Amino acid sequence: MNVLFILYHNFKANSAIQVHNFANGLCEIGVNCIIAVPNDKQTVNTYIGGVIKYHPLNYDEVLQKIPLIFGIKGPDIIHVWTPREIVRKFCEKIKLEFPYSKIIIDLEDNEEIIVASNLGTSFKKLENKTIATLDSIIPESLSHPIRYKKFLSESDGVTVIMDSLLAFVPKEKKNLVLWPILDIKRFGDANEELPKEDINLKKEKKIILSYIGNVHSANYKEVRSLYLAVALANREGIPTKLIRAGTNYVKFWGEEEQEILTKDNLIELGFIPNHEVPSILMASDILIQPGEPSVFNDYRLPSKLVEFLASGKPVALPSTNLGRFLKDGEEAILLDKGNALDVLSVIRKFKEHPAFFSKIGEKGKEFAIKNFDKDIQSMKLLNFYKNVLNERNDTRKKEKRTLN
Repeated sequence: MNVLFILYHNFKANSAIQVHNFANGLCEIGVNCIIAVPNDKQTVNTYIGGVIKYHPLNYDEVLQKIPLIFGIKGPDIIHVWTPREIVRKFCEKIKLEFPYSKIIIDLEDNEEIIVASNLGTSFKKLENKTIATLDSIIPESLSHPIRYKKFLSESDGVTVIMDSLLAFVPKEKKNLVLWPILDIKRFGDANEELPKEDINLKKEKKIILSYIGNVHSANYKEVRSLYLAVALANREGIPTKLIRAGTNYVKFWGEEEQEILTKDNLIELGFIPNHEVPSILMASDILIQPGEPSVFNDYRLPSKLVEFLASGKPVALPSTNLGRFLKDGEEAILLDKGNALDVLSVIRKFKEHPAFFSKIGEKGKEFAIKNFDKDIQSMKLLNFYKNVLNERNDTRKKEKRTLN
């Protein structure tokens, strides 16, 4: 079987980690895989690293390389990661060359909320605009309010990272709830020090939190609550520090709040390669995903949560998305509102009951190993592909009978 994955961004994107793991897992069971990115395919080495069993390609070389990698029949499956415009347009180009390829679309977010948030309006207002108007204002990095729905309806199947996303999938469409794959080996060699020589957290008698993730228009208030909680904890006399890694795409601080961003309670690492993530998590005492149930959070599974749990550190998260499947007080700490006061409460409890939190971390790791197993998830995806391809074979047989 030949599978072409199409990503909306290069390997710096969080989604790339998921696709990388699925492609590697499929290659191990005999599937030929290509991951196509718009540009900078070399980021697979600098930001993903490790063993790469598939073929990373830039968009502009895919059509030329497909016959060399897949043969003249091309991809059996084209699995696109999100229905965003840059992916949809490239997929249509590939489909023209290989009309018998089956298209599967992966949903990992409420695309409608992301579009509306980025454009500062409601999705309903966008839907009422003409296609021509939308074509002129929707960037390739977002889903087109009208075209993305047509793309879904014409696809051969849909994978969703969270069952709630099935609300956006046409009822008759083949679908699969597909959780990420965990590469647990990445945590085997991780030590408890950051990969920067001038930072040694072992010397600091502080409660260490860390957050790995970007800040954008849909989540900046949530991430801001972590900074505020750390500042409040320190004011209460609970020495606490936040390690933050990721890119800020929006400004989420005012001048009057600059006192929060001090070296005493914050380490800003900026964007870091994926291979450095385990060491940062292992250097932490608590890992917190802020937020609450919402039209954004209900439809996602933050990729960082998989590795949060895998680290064996206690994890606090909202009682939505993955939190719906974790036992509160046993496998994780479920947040009520996920705001600064909620996070502060978790810090206080950790200070008083560190052994209790340690047990939660152990159970959380067991949950991760069980539910994000590479072999199980890879076979689940392969069987879904086979199911979709069987429909294609049935269609071809009917076409032959009609011709005869």
